[in-house]
Amino acid sequence: MITTINSIYIQWKDHPNNRKLIGIDWGEKRIGIAVSDRSGLIASPLCTVNYRRNKACGRKGHNMTRRTDSAPKKTPQKSAEQLLEETVKDILDIINAEAPIAVNIGLPVNMDGSHGFQAEKVQHFADVLSQSVSVPIILTDERLSSAAVEKSMIQADLTRLQRAKRIDQTSAAYVLQQVVDHLRTFA
Repeated sequence: MITTINSIYIQWKDHPNNRKLIGIDWGEKRIGIAVSDRSGLIASPLCTVNYRRNKACGRKGHNMTRRTDSAPKKTPQKSAEQLLEETVKDILDIINAEAPIAVNIGLPVNMDGSHGFQAEKVQHFADVLSQSVSVPIILTDERLSSAAVEKSMIQADLTRLQRAKRIDQTSAAYVLQQVVDHLRTFA
């Protein structure tokens, strides 16, 4: 069920021993996952899940496996929906292991507040995920989160490679911390 942050407040308030939330920063290549502590004070990066894709072999744009006896044979392509379902299964394993009371997904809203193509993709991802989880899903504005996180990583003097490895999960933690802080303002 996709809901609002305010609708999970009562559950969050009534369970001071389990206020754990999962945060997701969706991307077309990588999905950052963050988790809050049980007391609902601090969000931390957890991991990055690679979005499932059809694997290519050889030149870019050619999806073939190598064969030694003759010409390359094309591997069967999975549909975008099949790849999405496989990615959702990977994320479900994490959600089930962490046992949160809700999942927050960052929604990439345009600067004018409208929802563009990327927001539609995230909404679709959230719809598919909501069919498989028993906890509520919250969509929150993640405008400029990746830029803010990257700027702080640059200030921390992380290399480009270090930033690339951490940016998705750290962005998820950044947005999740905003949700945790918002819930704490009600308390």
